[in-house]
Amino acid sequence: MTRVNWIKSIRPKIRGLLTTKRSLPKLWVKCPATGQMVFYKDLEANQFVIPGSNYHMRMDAQKRLVLLFDDGIYERVPVREVPPAEVPRQQAIQRPPEGREGRDRP
Repeated sequence: MTRVNWIKSIRPKIRGLLTTKRSLPKLWVKCPATGQMVFYKDLEANQFVIPGSNYHMRMDAQKRLVLLFDDGIYERVPVREVPPAEVPRQQAIQRPPEGREGRDRP
């Protein structure tokens, strides 16, 4: 491999590492039901329901709590730890004897 070919093949990889990609703000949302494009701010104002089709989009928990409670003010309640359920042993599981799976009992 010549020196020029080597540099040409490595240069784009180096540039890709050095440049940063900016993420654009979410401006438009596409309705999965109809394909209609809705402005994101309008969707937020309508509580994540698309106006044309009444399709309910997913909403993260934080936004849902803000909409549910007055002014988004709520108090977290501590929850006690629940011990994990015991796994039953294989011997404790009742199984019918072999050859009697499909028959009724006399």
